[in-house]
Amino acid sequence: MYYLEVMNHASFDFDSPGTKKLVNRLRNPLLFKLYCLNKLPMAWFAGLAVEGISPEEIKIKLPYRWSTKNPFRSVYFAAQTAAAEMSTGLAVLLPVQHAGNISMLVTNTEANFMRKATSDLVFVCTEVPKAWKLVEKAIDTNAGQKALLRSEGIDKEGNVVSEFFFEWSVKVKSG
Repeated sequence: MYYLEVMNHASFDFDSPGTKKLVNRLRNPLLFKLYCLNKLPMAWFAGLAVEGISPEEIKIKLPYRWSTKNPFRSVYFAAQTAAAEMSTGLAVLLPVQHAGNISMLVTNTEANFMRKATSDLVFVCTEVPKAWKLVEKAIDTNAGQKALLRSEGIDKEGNVVSEFFFEWSVKVKSG
């Protein structure tokens, strides 16, 4: 039987057992570090950490340290990009993992840098509901779908230092 024929959209719920299990694993600092070391070594090297996961937003912490700094003593743009992508990527990963047989890929990105980043940053994506709707639409239409998700980098003083836009593409895998 084809997977989508048995998929229950009503179960697209942040509190479903499978989603709760994944969220609890992501919130566990040791499990998250081991996941990054195994699957995303650059994220591990940069010291990315999950600061918060909720049905509304994902927060990823990027520490200001030797592995994330550039020669100008600010946070390197590539480190910021990695943290921002992770905040939007986890927003998409949650419904993808919940639904199963779905692929996800960044197809475009854009960034704006407003000020020099000289402290730890937290990247916040407040578009978790939009990501869930993206995956639902891909399942409903059985066609690839795209959505632009935004993440803001905020320094310890509360200033927005950068903003990123990632276009995520999701589609049902054939077979």
